[in-house]
Amino acid sequence: MIITDYCKCVLHRENQKLGFTKVVLSRRDFIFTLAFTVSKWGFSSPLFAATKPFKPIHVVLPPKPKQIHYKEGAKKGGGLLIIGGIHGNEPGAYKAVDILSRIKLKQGKLVLIPRSNFTSILANMRGYNGDMNRKFAFIKKNDPDYPWVSWLKKHILQQKVDAVLSLHDGAGFHLRNKSAWGECIVIDEVAYQGWPLYRIAYWVINQVNRHVFSPLHKFAIYNTHTFSSHTKHAEQRKSLTFFTLTQAHKPAFCLEVSKQLPSLSLKVMYHLSMLKYFFKIYQIETDPPLDMLISHIDEYLVSKPCFTLALRVNDIPVQIYSDKTLTVPAKAELKIEEVKAKEGVFITPQGVNLNWTKFRVYNKLTLEVKYDFQTLAKIKFKVV
Repeated sequence: MIITDYCKCVLHRENQKLGFTKVVLSRRDFIFTLAFTVSKWGFSSPLFAATKPFKPIHVVLPPKPKQIHYKEGAKKGGGLLIIGGIHGNEPGAYKAVDILSRIKLKQGKLVLIPRSNFTSILANMRGYNGDMNRKFAFIKKNDPDYPWVSWLKKHILQQKVDAVLSLHDGAGFHLRNKSAWGECIVIDEVAYQGWPLYRIAYWVINQVNRHVFSPLHKFAIYNTHTFSSHTKHAEQRKSLTFFTLTQAHKPAFCLEVSKQLPSLSLKVMYHLSMLKYFFKIYQIETDPPLDMLISHIDEYLVSKPCFTLALRVNDIPVQIYSDKTLTVPAKAELKIEEVKAKEGVFITPQGVNLNWTKFRVYNKLTLEVKYDFQTLAKIKFKVV
């Protein structure tokens, strides 16, 4: 009855626009009015509000952390800013930077940003809000990625380092397919402002390839000629490396392993292998040595870390450590205060925009506790 009366009102209003006064609600008119309402208002229309409970629960989530690590050795050396996770479905990249954040330095300086696009990592998508690596030339302030891109730009501009490395997992194998982005070092030009980008990349891949036994896995150089008017990759002028070269005036390289490698361990190992020789160039020495990390890579790839989820239901504290189902009253205030765990562990609400930190639900809610792309636990809330 509610839906029928509402459809009559909508149809009457539309008929008035066309000069008609009589409303005859046939089956065809009913279907038309229903479709019109959904297309115009979605399911937030008063047509559907009547079918929902009137007392939703209010949910508040904590903001996603922006993770950055500073490492400095006792001996002077060079400095590198290393960024992972620009694309969220490239775990080899951000796991390699994450491992570096847990070791010490003997010489030199590292600034490490493992998860520069944490929302996309949690969603296991290249770009939950579009390709972040195409937003460094311009980004709108209402773009959900704006705080993250601005934060990255600030560190690229302000950190006193000798070069910036952006880590990725690319599709395919560049030596086999020149359009593929996997297993290569990407440079924007042979040289720029006196920096021998090609020469540095060439030395690194030659050193790495000595220890790569599969011919398919050998590394190459992908020069996108971004500064040329004849480039096939003009989109690279919106990228992190182009911004670094032109605005921060620092050399920049993009390190790519292949998405088609058979294991995460191998992807991380190849990233660390490339970094090993960049560290030699810029006089950076780790403790333990990178050779030790590479040979024991599986020990550094934690599969299922423990967590504690601290929340409040109507200001009553609750702690959760594993899968759980909770019943909450309608109109309850549900506030997730903290996720106590190692970096990379956070919560995502099922069926809700991952950019939101505040929202309402009516009947039920499931929160997933994730370690990057991996689900550790599900917490279900049932509204009564």
